Amino acid sequence: MGIRHEWFQTEQYITVTIFEKGISEDRLQIVIGKQNLNVIVKVDGNTDYTIDVTLQHPINPDTSSHKIFKTKVEIRLCKATGVRWDSLEQKEQVDANQRGYPTSNRREAVDWDRVELRW
Repeated sequence: MGIRHEWFQTEQYITVTIFEKGISEDRLQIVIGKQNLNVIVKVDGNTDYTIDVTLQHPINPDTSSHKIFKTKVEIRLCKATGVRWDSLEQKEQVDANQRGYPTSNRREAVDWDRVELRW
């Protein structure tokens, strides 16, 4: 199945879990910033598994930590506020007047994510 990661949250923490057997400290590089997470896992001589995200909300890097287990690595990020996160990554801010697709509609932009598909 290969290496993969998931995340979940509690009121105080975001936990990012990387699933891979036998990860050792020398194959792992983790950098935790106030609003970013960078993880590199050396899979073999030529391949790295990388997570490089701008987090949706700020965290406290000084109280965040990680643990290595036989089958996974858990990265525990301490939330700066108790806000519930919709996603791990920060969503790009899109200007309402900026169109990301060609259109002949000159009035207002259509949010295509909210359009229902009807058969």
